[in-house]
Amino acid sequence: MHSATAMRRSRSAVHVLICLLLIVVGAVGSSLVQTGGGHISVQGLMIPGKDGAVASADLFRPDTATAERKAPLIIVTPGFQRTKETQISYSLELARRGYVTLVVDPYNQGESTSQPPHSDDPSIQPAIDYVSRTDTLNYVDKTKIGITGHSAGGSQVRRMAAEYGAKEVKALKKAKSPDSPGGTTITKEEREKAEKLNPIRSVFISGWLQKLNAKKFKNVRSNVGIGYALYDEGGYRNKNHNGDLRNAPEAIAVINSGLPKSQHVNHVVIGKGYGSAADRTYRVAYNDHTIHPFQPLTPSAIGSMIQFFDDTIGAPHQMSTTNQTWWLKELFNGLSLIAALVMLVPLTKLLLTIPWFSGARSELSPTTSAPSTAVFWGALVLQAAVAAVTYVSMPIALWLVVNGVLGLVIAWILLRHGQAGASGVRMSWPQTVRTIALALVAMTVFHVILGIVHGFFHVDYRLFILAIRPLTSHGFLTALTVVPVLFLFLPANSLLVAAPSDSCRRSGILLGLAAPVSLTVILVIQYTTLFSTGTVFWRTKWMQVMTLWSLLPALIVIPLFHRALHRATGRVWLGPILMAAVLALMV
Repeated sequence: MHSATAMRRSRSAVHVLICLLLIVVGAVGSSLVQTGGGHISVQGLMIPGKDGAVASADLFRPDTATAERKAPLIIVTPGFQRTKETQISYSLELARRGYVTLVVDPYNQGESTSQPPHSDDPSIQPAIDYVSRTDTLNYVDKTKIGITGHSAGGSQVRRMAAEYGAKEVKALKKAKSPDSPGGTTITKEEREKAEKLNPIRSVFISGWLQKLNAKKFKNVRSNVGIGYALYDEGGYRNKNHNGDLRNAPEAIAVINSGLPKSQHVNHVVIGKGYGSAADRTYRVAYNDHTIHPFQPLTPSAIGSMIQFFDDTIGAPHQMSTTNQTWWLKELFNGLSLIAALVMLVPLTKLLLTIPWFSGARSELSPTTSAPSTAVFWGALVLQAAVAAVTYVSMPIALWLVVNGVLGLVIAWILLRHGQAGASGVRMSWPQTVRTIALALVAMTVFHVILGIVHGFFHVDYRLFILAIRPLTSHGFLTALTVVPVLFLFLPANSLLVAAPSDSCRRSGILLGLAAPVSLTVILVIQYTTLFSTGTVFWRTKWMQVMTLWSLLPALIVIPLFHRALHRATGRVWLGPILMAAVLALMV
């Protein structure tokens, strides 16, 4: 008995060490890519805003940017429900070309605080003031500041360009008054003073086209570029009901906003520059062959953004727009993410070799009977059908509740054909306490390692749109609001995976995967329709369907974790506890 325990401990320890090694390799690799091999310094900043609000930001500074050799600066902001780390493709590629880059978390997202209730100013505003009105960043050329944002961030940078442009317009109007220093003539000093009120030289709007018109650009005194996905899921809201910019009234309005009326166009040539960058009237539109959530992850779309700033501001280091390394960082980050999640299983097994925690483990009794094939497949089809129909008809939180309840009912029916104890349902109170303590210790170890990785390398765990960031008080409190909903769906899934069936555990995995398989059908329908017609199938729920790109991978992995942890503990409850903690923090 002791030798068996020692063997399990040794094997689990080796697996934990392998996972730790992979986490470190991923962290070191992503750090090396992020810092350009040591030529870019990356540091976190907290920028004070109005009424005590604080904007969290990451500053990318190339080593060529010095007080003697000032560099242009680009401020980047993500869209709704995204954090600054999701814009690494923009931040890193700009920094590699010599731009100082400041990427900012929107208020109420990432590490930024809530904004004041009476204010709707975006977090990018204090960032603009910070870099343009202080001398802290003495290596920045304040005459060469650009801003860019994706999706809702694109709307925000357009708004900022208009607000700061209005200050310049107002100052120039005042300079024309008879009682001004130059009378009705604007002097050089008056013009320079007015231009200082508007530090934004160039603005690139990514993934936002809705309601753009001449009025929205009336006060913009900056070069403007727009990049829009040809297959943007929200394109049906545009005037032409698609994402094609060539004859889009919104894109035409953007181009004409920089041209005199005699040169106005009635269609747009994609990629063609209009106006003058020197006069800040340059306009250009790019139509990237991608979809909305993948726009910051599409090399050609990233290249469009780079090209715009190269044309209007000028990169200190000339480099082809196709020369991109951000995806390497994503892969290294992904290695850390996968290794950290996988480590939860051997870590649990290792903890179970400790005498006190071993009380959380039970041996499974043989299943005495199983449901018929008809009952099993009927349950699977019912679960898949309900998951698909309810997803496009109700909010995600309610979907989790409804499908959690259905899963519990199906699991109860299947368990009636076997023994609840055989599937690891029943636990004593001491076993329950030990199981909860085991989960808490495992998650503590998980987040301590993540905190160390972030502290040393300024990276986290992520793979494109999936991510786990270092734990913060704001993130913890947000996670607490999500856990109750998850903790109805997840136990149901764990019970389905463990339920007795005609082919034992394997069919349980099929039951656990019924929901994600049916949701995959929704994605296929949505995007087949979009690519063939230019308009999505589900319009009112297009954003919720788009969320499946990040939700589906989690739903596919969950049953696998439930099975592994069920086999490790002999009970169905540790998996849902751990997965609830992981998913809540992802959210």
